[in-house]
Amino acid sequence: MPQDCRIHYAITDTGGRAANVMQASAEVLYLIRAPDMPQALELAGRVEKVARGAAIMTETEVEILFDTASTNLLPNITFETAMHENMVALGPIAFDEADIAFARKIQDTFTEEAIRSCIRLYQIKADVFSNAKVDGSTPLHTGLGDFEGQSHFRAGSTDVGDVSWVTPTAQCWAPAWAIGTNPHTWQVVAGKKPGRDGSRIDVVIRPAGSRDGRVARKTSGKDYICPIPDDAAQSR
Repeated sequence: MPQDCRIHYAITDTGGRAANVMQASAEVLYLIRAPDMPQALELAGRVEKVARGAAIMTETEVEILFDTASTNLLPNITFETAMHENMVALGPIAFDEADIAFARKIQDTFTEEAIRSCIRLYQIKADVFSNAKVDGSTPLHTGLGDFEGQSHFRAGSTDVGDVSWVTPTAQCWAPAWAIGTNPHTWQVVAGKKPGRDGSRIDVVIRPAGSRDGRVARKTSGKDYICPIPDDAAQSR
């Protein structure tokens, strides 16, 4: 199993509450993640083989139902370059005092090490976070980073990935949370106000860039793989 792949699980039904008893049934939900869809499908196949093998070993029955899936995002450097140029032209987001005060309250719930750990997690250069709690200044990033024109792997699942294989799609990082906020936390939910300010940036893609973007997508040498099986509706 590659180191950048993940298998998450949750036991959704233990079959009963009695202790020291082998329950008649149980249910578990698996989430298989990988940098690209071929890897994810291969790993999902291995998980399925393990489940069927365990059923044979214990002389039980196993039923595997498909739940949901999304494809990895196909970057479009042409579009993203145009997006960054417009971000530079528009300038950084101007947060007001209320935004900064609210973000500081959110950030006060983190330890210094938690903030540093979050920055390391996303492999963000130190100079991008010139204004951070660890430096004793504002809790919101007010600068604008350089665009390197390269794709960087980021662990995350979104149905935007499927869209990106159908039509040219661009994405960017914008300051929507207090510096040091980790995803899947209550601070993310509570800290949405600064994020709405970020949505006001209007990025205009030039027509020429649109044509170049489509060429870049079609000549990527990869084909879209729909992760949803044909019999998905019948398995629910």
